[in-house]
Amino acid sequence: GFHLYTCKAMTYDYNELIILTRAFMRATGMSGTKLGILSAGNNRFVDRILRGNDCQTRNAERLSDYLDAHWPAGVDWPDGVRPRKRRRKTAMAA
Repeated sequence: GFHLYTCKAMTYDYNELIILTRAFMRATGMSGTKLGILSAGNNRFVDRILRGNDCQTRNAERLSDYLDAHWPAGVDWPDGVRPRKRRRKTAMAA
């Protein structure tokens, strides 16, 4: 089903969050357990959402913030996912 947690400025919708999470884990080799701990303080959170379970808005926001702040350099942003306005700024070359 379709899930929408809050306005787009705060978090990604459920499907976008899954796409971003999978792309991040693939690019970094990070496990769902570690990503859940680092982003939301919950070792089962990421694995649960990847299995299709719902999550609390606050955890979706925390994961969204973590992915924005820690997106790997040189890794393309996934097609079909519109970046939030709060995405981290990248350093510009002088």
